[in-house]
Amino acid sequence: ACVEFKNGTKLHYGSDEQDAMAFEGTNYADIGVDEPIRRRVYTALRRGSIDQFARVTMTFTPIGKNASWIFRDLYQSLIINSFPSRL
Repeated sequence: ACVEFKNGTKLHYGSDEQDAMAFEGTNYADIGVDEPIRRRVYTALRRGSIDQFARVTMTFTPIGKNASWIFRDLYQSLIINSFPSRL
């Protein structure tokens, strides 16, 4: 779904239940994620965020089938790379 404002700004809504290809080929200025998403959807969103250096904001309770890769690949790798002497 898409909402377009008078100034031309477009707000797109998507769902992790959509095919991951639905997120490919789009240029994003900012990304908000409200529930854990599949890795394939995240990868498509990140590719679409490169041109505008868009940030990805994730807010959710880390439970469910899609939370494990987020914890392992995003959160843990950030902690290990940011504070290697403390581990």
